[in-house]
Amino acid sequence: MSARRWSCPAAPARPDGMRRHRWRRGAALAATLLLSRSVLALELERVLRDRTAAPASEAQPFVPLVLRSSASLAGVPGQRRFPARTQALIVSLTVNAEAHGERVVRMTDAGEFLLRREDLAEVAGVAPGTPVFTIDGDAFVPVSSIARAKASFDEKALALELTFAPESFPAKRFDLATQAAPADIGPPSSSALLNYRVGYAGTSGEGDGTLSVTAEAAIARGDWIFRNQSFHSRSPTDTRSGRLETQAIRDDRENLRRLIVGDSATPGLALGSSVQFAGLTLAKAYALSPYLSRQPSVGYRGIAEFPSQVDFYVGNTLVLRQQVGPGPFDIRNFSYYGGQRDVRVVIRDVLGREQSIAYPFYFATQGLAAGLHDYSYQAGWLRSNAGAPGDSYGRFAFAAFHQYGFTDRWTFGLRTEGTARKANGGVDAFYRDERLGAFGVHAAASADSDTHANGHAFSATHSFQRGEVSTQLTWQGYSKDYAVLAEIAPRLPRSDLSMNVAYAAPWLGSLGVGLTRLALHGEAAARSWNATYSRPLFGRLNLIATFRRQLTEPRGNDFYFGLQYVPGSNQVAQASVARDVRGVRTTSAQWGSQVPQGEGLAYSLGVQRQEAAGDATHVITPRLEWHTRVGTLGAEVTQVRGASDTTAYSLSFSGALVSAEGRFDLSRAVADSFAIVEITPPLEGVLVYENSQEVGRTDARGRVLLPNIASYASNYASVKDKDVPIDYSIDRVGRSFSPPYRSGTLIPFRFERMRAFTGRLRYRSGVETLPLENHLVEIEAGGRKFEIPTGKGGAFYVENLPVGRAAATVRIRSTRCDFALEIPATDAAHTALGDIMTCNVAR
Repeated sequence: MSARRWSCPAAPARPDGMRRHRWRRGAALAATLLLSRSVLALELERVLRDRTAAPASEAQPFVPLVLRSSASLAGVPGQRRFPARTQALIVSLTVNAEAHGERVVRMTDAGEFLLRREDLAEVAGVAPGTPVFTIDGDAFVPVSSIARAKASFDEKALALELTFAPESFPAKRFDLATQAAPADIGPPSSSALLNYRVGYAGTSGEGDGTLSVTAEAAIARGDWIFRNQSFHSRSPTDTRSGRLETQAIRDDRENLRRLIVGDSATPGLALGSSVQFAGLTLAKAYALSPYLSRQPSVGYRGIAEFPSQVDFYVGNTLVLRQQVGPGPFDIRNFSYYGGQRDVRVVIRDVLGREQSIAYPFYFATQGLAAGLHDYSYQAGWLRSNAGAPGDSYGRFAFAAFHQYGFTDRWTFGLRTEGTARKANGGVDAFYRDERLGAFGVHAAASADSDTHANGHAFSATHSFQRGEVSTQLTWQGYSKDYAVLAEIAPRLPRSDLSMNVAYAAPWLGSLGVGLTRLALHGEAAARSWNATYSRPLFGRLNLIATFRRQLTEPRGNDFYFGLQYVPGSNQVAQASVARDVRGVRTTSAQWGSQVPQGEGLAYSLGVQRQEAAGDATHVITPRLEWHTRVGTLGAEVTQVRGASDTTAYSLSFSGALVSAEGRFDLSRAVADSFAIVEITPPLEGVLVYENSQEVGRTDARGRVLLPNIASYASNYASVKDKDVPIDYSIDRVGRSFSPPYRSGTLIPFRFERMRAFTGRLRYRSGVETLPLENHLVEIEAGGRKFEIPTGKGGAFYVENLPVGRAAATVRIRSTRCDFALEIPATDAAHTALGDIMTCNVAR
């Protein structure tokens, strides 16, 4: 048979006489096949089914077989019969240059092809409204019914090549957003925390010093956290006690909302103020999902006609390399730290063709991505002098803001704050431009019934970064009578302008120049310019220098020049020289160590010389911190030598008492959240890691406390398996978790000591005692089920059966036999149970 190729975008038209003739032939053949149900037809159908079910690698070449030639022989509800005679073929199917193995297709006499609906759904999808026909009980779709589809058939090779429009394929999505690892341990049901610090500070030669105690208590229960901060101090002349914050917090992690009942503070947005109050706060809390980016992110939507490799670059960094099949693809949610970057997408298909698309994108740190909200609604009573003498609550006040990302470019918002006597409110707008950078505009007006005055304020910002160059511009102005919520009104500037330009390059370092102009109401404007420079030197040495020139009275210059040297991973040395506008020169040097992640010492020694108007003052400050498992002991001495010599000293001990799921422990002070690692049964001396950093070894209870856990983030605690004795089995060495704020999580690691039990099972049959050979025994003990096969002589082997009586079942000659195994309490690695009699079984 010579090779022929057909191309059929659509079925060709035929003369009416030929169409009627073929319909008659098809109808006659269909009737014959339905009546005869011949064995040959059934056998050929079975051969076809077996052939298509075999893996492609096992398929054998064969000549084409016409398995059935008919119109539709059976109907399926919701489908139509195909109005033409077809023959079934097994072909090697290729769709848009992508091989899909051997498939069964139907071909008409005119060379039109039909695919099984399930095959089409697998390779390209079935669009709604696509006609479906039933042929021999299977659902088929004509290739000609698919828009812009083309077919090419090689009869000799039995190869069918289909080309569909790329839009016919399902879209493939690639999400580049940082995802939190799934937590193995859910949020804690209950935990408690008590941070405390006891300190004593004094000065030599001045009698008794001051004793102080500060404490923070937090109780987590379900979604609620109840916390309180307080302090007490006592000196020879004064005794004071105070409360700092008392609040109940409910975090809705699913919807990223936070409700605070009690003490809180207003956010202090542009043209507003930050004040303390007690009342209610309902706010959007993106901190509950640290991996979610609020700002617009970059992506790319494209389409591949054939299998392709897609490279996604941001700047010169390859972010994604992905093999994609034909069809649309969507790359989304890539965030960067800021500035304009060139985004480039390179698509290379299997035919060697390459397409490159480039466009700029500006990563802004302000504004919201399209569709996102940010808000805070607050109401309560203003608080004055929190934690100090005169601490009290006053007028009822309110504060609110709401911002919404209408598009990835535009974010708009409203804000207000005030009391019944005075208030201000206004609008916020943020605009992000791919080439010009980020803009922010704020405008507000105020009214004050006490002064019978109205005021207004305006603020504008612009930031831009492109490669090595960055700029920042901020201007704000307030009318003299503009009122803010603060009880003690700050001195708001009539005009405040700052401009900065920076350039950073590896060979040069970072160089910045800035200009400021500040004008207060009723005063002349103060102007200055400044310059900053920093650069790494020789790998471990860093240079930092600043210079400022005051252009208005008091005129003068000030500068700072510093060097930082990092000789090791936990060591740092610093030296600096500075001079201010008044002519005071300060020279200082410091050597010390970093605070350890776990237990250990941290120390520093600082030396400073300050010279002004011919007088010199020398200050020496040694400091020592000993971080233990149960707390931190600190000591510091400050010795001043100059016009008057003084020596000040302080001692402190800080720590925490924590509880999680009923486990109590002592720890160093907890800054955010904590976790208790517990090994069962208790094993002492096992090294524990927190996010791959050593934090300590388990105590006699098998516990280690992790006091520096980041709330809501994905954390990982693990144990060093080599520290676990060899006779213990380890199910897993690490677990992930994500605790709420000021909460504690219990992280259990359950190890099982390997205890092997052996013996021989026997049964009675009449007067004989026989071994129970080659049987499967089922044992239930301690809520667990075991299956034990028996070998020659009835021998069996089983590990880690719970101590006590175990119920066992076995079938002997179709007879159910129930018996018991007594498992002794033992620490031995192997215990022989001897001969065990099961049942009496009739002959």
